[in-house]
Amino acid sequence: MTKKKILMSAVAVLAAVNTFAQ
Repeated sequence: MTKKKILMSAVAVLAAVNTFAQ
């Protein structure tokens, strides 16, 4: 995986966690 894909995956996970946290 490229760094960009890893970064985008991390952002997606953080967004999902943030949504569930609310």
